[in-house]
Amino acid sequence: MASGKLPELRPVRPALVSCRAGRPAGRSTRSTVVDQANLRLNLLLSAAVLILAAAYLLPGLSARNLSYFLPLRALKVGAILLVSFSTGYTATAFQTITDNHILTPGILGFESMYVLVQTLLVYLYGSKVALMSDHGEFLLSVGAMLLLSGLLFLLLFRGHRQDLFILLLAGTIAGSLFTAVSTFIQVLIDPNEYMQIQSRLYASFGNINVKLFGISVLLTALAGCCSLPDWRRLDVAALGPDHCVSPGVSHRHLTLRTLLLTAVMVSVSTALIGPMTFLGLLTVNVARNLLKTYKHRYRIPAAMLLGALALLASLLLVERVLAYAVTPSMLINFAGGSYFIYLMIKEGKGAKKH
Repeated sequence: MASGKLPELRPVRPALVSCRAGRPAGRSTRSTVVDQANLRLNLLLSAAVLILAAAYLLPGLSARNLSYFLPLRALKVGAILLVSFSTGYTATAFQTITDNHILTPGILGFESMYVLVQTLLVYLYGSKVALMSDHGEFLLSVGAMLLLSGLLFLLLFRGHRQDLFILLLAGTIAGSLFTAVSTFIQVLIDPNEYMQIQSRLYASFGNINVKLFGISVLLTALAGCCSLPDWRRLDVAALGPDHCVSPGVSHRHLTLRTLLLTAVMVSVSTALIGPMTFLGLLTVNVARNLLKTYKHRYRIPAAMLLGALALLASLLLVERVLAYAVTPSMLINFAGGSYFIYLMIKEGKGAKKH
């Protein structure tokens, strides 16, 4: 100070703050740790799927039978991956937009419509239904289910209205109506032709049509690509319609897109292998309990991988242990139905506490 010089001023370092949305660095670090844990879990599930797929594909193969058995097994594994992909996305997204952990797209009546279409085909054409074009039957089933979804969506998005409860109620009523009509027609069908219906009403990976697999993969892949931009928007939609305004997400448009993509994926997978009632409920809720995150970029892949694990494990049990005494869909429906009862009891206890 004696020399007349001012003391050097050093800038004070501000508190360590994350540059993302003004969040503290500690919260950002915790979020990163959780994301890394979820990523590791998805990688472990992917490794488990690869191990089970190899356990199903490779045993018993030799140079003499490779060209026969490997394509058959690969087709089943491909169908499993397609179904698990469709179920994982549709069930997760559907539960997000409906804000309910128990509902699945099956409540919209797709499976009941599939059963009704198959019953009508056998009733009208009898044994000649086996001579029908594969693509014709496939497109008829998919078209009928898409027509049903279109009529339901008109109820939901007519004018400026948007009431998901009306949609769910209409889907439930339509499903009950289709089931009643199917049961009535099945009583009128000849017993010999009735066996043809039964063979079509249970999900089966043993009689997958190779000609239909390609178009199923194409339609599912197109729907999956269209759904990718919505994965982050579903994170916001989970907050509810009122909270979507500030981030700039149109809850109405997102709901419509999600329902349309759900209709396409569910229709294609159901028409390819048959109905899988409880697969989505089982895999989505297990994925939610394992990951503990709201981010759909982790939850949706986890649900897909868990679905593939469940289907591969059930297929291995049926073919290698139970000697085809049951079908994979029976095992999945038993496990999923038991888990559904557990969820209902859990929800009932939670309601009593409040």
